[in-house]
Amino acid sequence: AQPLLTPVDVAALYVGTGRFRQADALLAPLVRVGTPGARRTALRYQILSLRHQRRHAEALAAARRLRALAAAVDPGAGALVEATAEAQVRLDAGDARGAAALFDSAAAAPLPPSLPAG
Repeated sequence: AQPLLTPVDVAALYVGTGRFRQADALLAPLVRVGTPGARRTALRYQILSLRHQRRHAEALAAARRLRALAAAVDPGAGALVEATAEAQVRLDAGDARGAAALFDSAAAAPLPPSLPAG
């Protein structure tokens, strides 16, 4: 029988309720092992947790790992989609120019076939 909640689900609940230490403890091993899809999901929640804690340098490092993982899995759309996480962290950290450049690049890029238009 499948568990009702996966560790990522529990971590997401922790992030949503401000229990960042518990979320971070659950997410740390999940970003290192597992399928690329599971690692991407865990990284997204790790970035969110770190952003909420204003741990910008760590969030930026996680966003860059997410972008690299996404590009390796889906060279067309992966890096494009996940660049927004890095852009948001840069904006949170006060790097408006860096964030704007990433958002602009993502917006200007042609949509890869793996992403639906519209």
